[in-house]
Amino acid sequence: MTDRVTAENVFKLLPLSMLAIRVSKLDGAADIPHGQPGHQHGGGKKTKGLWTVKIEQQQEAADHFHYIWFYEGAQWRQKLYAAGALALVVAVVLFPLWPYTLRRGVWYLSMACLGLLAAFFGLAVVRLLLFLVTVVAAPPGLWLYPNLFEDVGFFDSFKPLWAWREVSCLR
Repeated sequence: MTDRVTAENVFKLLPLSMLAIRVSKLDGAADIPHGQPGHQHGGGKKTKGLWTVKIEQQQEAADHFHYIWFYEGAQWRQKLYAAGALALVVAVVLFPLWPYTLRRGVWYLSMACLGLLAAFFGLAVVRLLLFLVTVVAAPPGLWLYPNLFEDVGFFDSFKPLWAWREVSCLR
């Protein structure tokens, strides 16, 4: 680019590829409509050097306009994950070419995972049967591992060992 007109024409193409977008600077939270992104509930603290901006519909170039640039930086982690996924796919495809001892080890590992899954299903069935027997024999009923299906960590699912069912007061 040798002149200003060519530079402006190139700059006008940047919003089409989402590299630079013209924005207008808002002075305060009063300029932002309620419910819009950037609306500060409760008069949040402003950070020095950070602006609240609004994307303009009309994308044009001039000296007094403000622009934001989109740059994500180096994506080395995504490239590393992609290479790992590709290596995993190639390893699975080449499974028949693996040495016999390695294939046998993978088979034992898969059987161990299947056994663990069967143990969890078995625990759930035994837990239900124990509850059904105790709800008839000794109400309100005994739950073995009451947090087993709760949204907690793995080890917290097995704490406490047992608990009585809580009866609601709305009878």
